[in-house]
Amino acid sequence: YLLKFGSEGSSDGQLRHPFGVVVHNDKVYVADKDNKRISVFQTDGQFCFSFGSGHLSGPRDVAVTANNHLVIADFSKHCIYTYTLDGHYVGKFGSFGSGRGQ
Repeated sequence: YLLKFGSEGSSDGQLRHPFGVVVHNDKVYVADKDNKRISVFQTDGQFCFSFGSGHLSGPRDVAVTANNHLVIADFSKHCIYTYTLDGHYVGKFGSFGSGRGQ
């Protein structure tokens, strides 16, 4: 491997069950499931910031859209959250169920 960063825990720069990862420009966005947040690092592993506390309950995956928003699949809340690249909440869609949009 080329680089390892983060350690187990809940402090800044630590992760508890990281799932999805996306790299965009010079940032690495990690779906930090058990800390209920997205943790953001520089590509050299330096911690930048985290966000999502209060909204996210079980983030499993993260991706970047064509208009530079993050979309985050929340396993526990059965929905998709959207955020700006700097961690500002935009909205959510979807819900638990088997109907259209669920």
